[in-house]
Amino acid sequence: MDGAALITSSTQFKCPDVPYNWNGTILTAGGVYYDTLQSVFGCDSIIQLTLSNLLVDTSVTQNGAVLTANHTGTFYQWLDCNNGFAPIPGATNKSFTATAVGSYAVIVLQSGCYDTSGCRAVTTVGLSDPSAGTEIQVFPTASNSIIHIRIANGNYNYRLQLMDMSGRMIAEELISTTKEYDFDISRFSTGSYQLLIINEKQQQTLFKVFRK
Repeated sequence: MDGAALITSSTQFKCPDVPYNWNGTILTAGGVYYDTLQSVFGCDSIIQLTLSNLLVDTSVTQNGAVLTANHTGTFYQWLDCNNGFAPIPGATNKSFTATAVGSYAVIVLQSGCYDTSGCRAVTTVGLSDPSAGTEIQVFPTASNSIIHIRIANGNYNYRLQLMDMSGRMIAEELISTTKEYDFDISRFSTGSYQLLIINEKQQQTLFKVFRK
């Protein structure tokens, strides 16, 4: 390249994990690249490209079952990580409220680039009737005998599943419409458990309880 004049330099950005096509050359990483061209005067000319990876804000703020993308833009699509990252129908807003225990991520669009956040685990979701805003309470969460379950709206049938910390179900009980229920855990070994409560609408709440 001795004696060649540097006639053009440019700075470009590439989307994360997306190759960049520069004059027929596929670039997969940021950096400084050069291309040599023949000028109209018969001498070589050099084009310099400074290529950077666009930093897409895929961070998510979590408040219980409510997930909020920190990026402010025009496109959001929430995904079910436990279902092969399948798009969740209608979940296209900046914030997403999970109605089931699971793991969720979001696709955002920034400066023409799509990128996906990491998965966020939701371990507790509100059991609610949209018209009444009902809740479930479990107390005490540590006991050697009875766990009390209080249901603000007892119009549903519920299913209780007690699981060990690896997720293996060790007990299941059905609750007919009621507002108060006593769950006897004295027959189980000492240790921590997960208590999953599911109503007939398949809405779920997960509690951590401890058998003393």
